[in-house]
Amino acid sequence: TAVCRYSARKMDQADKTEETPQKEEGDKPTETKEKGDKEEERPDVAKFLAELDEDVRARVESLTQLQKQTEAIRAEYQKEERALLQKYEALQGPVYEKRAGIVTGTGEENNGVPEFWLKCLQNFDQTSEQVTERDEECLKYLVDVRTELLPETPGFKLTFTFTENPFFSNAKLTKTYEMEMDGIDEVLSKADGCKIDWKADKNLTIEKKKKKQKTKKGKTRTVVKEEPCDSFFNFFSPPSPDDEDEDDDEAIQNDVDLGQAIA
Repeated sequence: TAVCRYSARKMDQADKTEETPQKEEGDKPTETKEKGDKEEERPDVAKFLAELDEDVRARVESLTQLQKQTEAIRAEYQKEERALLQKYEALQGPVYEKRAGIVTGTGEENNGVPEFWLKCLQNFDQTSEQVTERDEECLKYLVDVRTELLPETPGFKLTFTFTENPFFSNAKLTKTYEMEMDGIDEVLSKADGCKIDWKADKNLTIEKKKKKQKTKKGKTRTVVKEEPCDSFFNFFSPPSPDDEDEDDDEAIQNDVDLGQAIA
């Protein structure tokens, strides 16, 4: 359990604390945790262990070693699970090729399925709210969506393929999620989108708004300003993490959830 994993880590930290030599007078003081730090709210594990009877402490240390064995087994499972996912991803490749052929009308089925991916995104709960009315015309040119595992690290890449269209010159738009292990959980390490090469006056992620502005001479003039707006294509510009901003944390988690839902 998460409690066992936490206890095992704290046991290790407590042991290392006991082994650390005392600093000599005049040494630079160690930095103290800021008020409100989550670790500061935890019980003093080293003190707790020191207060245990010797035989009880020995049993707790045995439990710590068992937890380490459990984590080692879990790591081996994750390694084999990844290999299995890669094996079946390769088997799915020909199926996805045939699907793309049917959608575009280049395979055995010659008629194609117009607006297939637009309708998928509009009717999928996790993406339906992301697609705006302005996006619809552009998404009619979306002809394929693929997911592939990253070759070296946990994570995945999404590739959206478009036919030639009046909105941007990219043939493919990509989004990559690099993950890392935190105990037995996969958490986001980094998300990378891609630059969309919008054609003139076709950027769906901004709106041009007319605003009245006073000049130094007191006269009023109308200026046009570009402002960000809602669009499915904001998906390709992932939020940047800021450790001090809880809103950013929520935005990042929502972005990961959306990517995993599409995958």
